[in-house]
Amino acid sequence: MNLYFPLFVRLSDIFVIIPMLLVLALPIWAMIDMFKMNSREAVRLNPMWVLIVLFFPIIGSVIYFQLGKKYMLKNKRVFNPDFNNATKR
Repeated sequence: MNLYFPLFVRLSDIFVIIPMLLVLALPIWAMIDMFKMNSREAVRLNPMWVLIVLFFPIIGSVIYFQLGKKYMLKNKRVFNPDFNNATKR
C-alpha cells in the first residue's frame, strides 16, 4: 500500500520549494527594509528600487542588498544620547 505522508518531503520537492521560498521571501524582505529607511536620500531613490525589486525579484533583491544600502545611507546615524539634560522625576 502506498500511503502519502505530508511530513515526508521527497528530494525533488525540496528543489522546487527552496527557489519558491526565495522568490517570495527575498523581495518581501527587501521591500520591508526599503520602507524602514527614513532619510531624504532614501525617499528619492526608493521608487527606483521598488520597481527593480518588483520586476526582477531575485536579482533585484540581491542587487539591492549589495548596492542599494550604500547609496541610500550616505550619512550614517550616530547614537549620541545626552543624559545630562534629561528631566528628573
